[in-house]
Amino acid sequence: MIKLIRGNIDNLEGKVLVFSRLEPMDGESQIMSLYAATNLLDFVDKAGLPRESIGELEKQIIADARQVKEKMGITCSEEEFMAKILPIYITPVPISQEGDLYCGDEDVLDVGTFSSPTTCLEMLNEGIKIYMLKHEDSVQRRHGLKPEIKDKKNKVKEEQTKPTYKNVEKPDFRKYITDNFIVPILDSYSQGKPHLANEVASEFFKFSSESLFVGSVVDLMREIDKTRDRPNLPIIEAYVNMVVAINNEDYVTAAKMRDKIKVVRQ
Repeated sequence: MIKLIRGNIDNLEGKVLVFSRLEPMDGESQIMSLYAATNLLDFVDKAGLPRESIGELEKQIIADARQVKEKMGITCSEEEFMAKILPIYITPVPISQEGDLYCGDEDVLDVGTFSSPTTCLEMLNEGIKIYMLKHEDSVQRRHGLKPEIKDKKNKVKEEQTKPTYKNVEKPDFRKYITDNFIVPILDSYSQGKPHLANEVASEFFKFSSESLFVGSVVDLMREIDKTRDRPNLPIIEAYVNMVVAINNEDYVTAAKMRDKIKVVRQ
């Protein structure tokens, strides 16, 4: 039986440690686990990879997405395709005892106890699929990205005319996302208009699709939504700094902002 041990099923973090217990008939029992995340910075830190490798990983991710789109015969634009999916990064994590499962800040999912390593691995992958489907569905619903049949062609044309992060010069990027997304979202919540905040958040998500910082944008929108009555401005500012740094390919600064967010939360 698959069970969420830590986390809110209606507001998943987008990063999870999935584990199973291997109890063979003629051997010692052990824990098998996989870590999965939608944010590349989280994945790099958990996997113990050098943060300088993020740029190359981003290129590979985009190339893989294009290949999948072509193989599946999907005819929508690349921007639409990337807006509909959240990348998932997976790495094995050595766990010696169950207490180690709760050392991080990610959600924790128990997929059961089995006697076969093959079954354990299959269930770990199945657990990740179920978790990420639930996470992606909640993110898309929260930001109004579920497709509608009516006026679909008109909506596609309208979306194609809207600017994305690719159209904004890097020196103007911080001001652009602050003026067009962050401030309007905070103002909408302060005026008691969450529906307007959700509309702007949806535009921010679409603006960021196909970018390396889209996972950070999702985290930022979740933070603003959770603290809508009393916004935590230092954390919001750190998230903005992280998004700007990733856009500038300054991954060292981005990682520092991620660490700062963790410190401020404590």
